[in-house]
Amino acid sequence: MNKFLIEGRLGKDAEVRESNGSKFLSLTVAENQFVDKEKKTFWYDVICFNYNEKLVQYYKKGSVLFITGALTTDVETGKDGVTRCRRKIVADALDFLSGGKSDSNETAAQTETQQPANSKKEKAVEPIQTTAIPTDTDNSDLPF
Repeated sequence: MNKFLIEGRLGKDAEVRESNGSKFLSLTVAENQFVDKEKKTFWYDVICFNYNEKLVQYYKKGSVLFITGALTTDVETGKDGVTRCRRKIVADALDFLSGGKSDSNETAAQTETQQPANSKKEKAVEPIQTTAIPTDTDNSDLPF
């Protein structure tokens, strides 16, 4: 199973693109990591097929996102002969986090989460909250 989680900032405004009749959201995300006490920035190309068109206007440069998806790496050789690795994420979910550039309309979008839709029609998915209910009140057999 390939499940990748990342928190990062958008490097540029999101774009809606089309390829072979399918629309998708294209993002560029920067993630800062500390390697040997030195800050390094890693860039990821992100595509998301299941996105909410109403939220695209809020995916602006500097916005902080939490992304869940599958990670792939493409090795490319440039015209200059240098081999480069490009990290790409096929996103399942995009969540806004606080700390991005402020906009009065953005706060409304920060509470909405995008989840993959099983049909072509997008629908809002409410988070599921579960509560553990004890089935047995006698806990004498527990080791703690």
